[in-house]
Amino acid sequence: MPLTDVPDASEEQLRAGWARIYDKEIGPFQKKWNKPICFTELGYTASINAAAQPWAYGVERPSVAYQARLYKVALEEAARHDYIRGVFLWKWFTGEGSSDPLRGDPFGIQNRREVLEVIKGGFGG
Repeated sequence: MPLTDVPDASEEQLRAGWARIYDKEIGPFQKKWNKPICFTELGYTASINAAAQPWAYGVERPSVAYQARLYKVALEEAARHDYIRGVFLWKWFTGEGSSDPLRGDPFGIQNRREVLEVIKGGFGG
């Protein structure tokens, strides 16, 4: 789900994108079926365009700080909705992975300190 077409979007811009998605898509769907929701895949690359094209593997002007911001906002916004029951993150590899967003899989998160700190905070430390 694209959040904004603004490269390197601010937290406020990302939150506005999530508000639109919850208000127009997720919220009405949940209300119609009255069932809890779990995100089975939430992932971002370190590309400054990841909010516009979260599915894209290409990394343009890499920023791990931006990748961390995307996860921070997504997890905080999910926590605001009592019908969201969980989030599975994409993509954790069984191997070491790389902290460099231009090496290895661009969705990798396990060796990116800023992203890991956000994830720890989002799941209660």
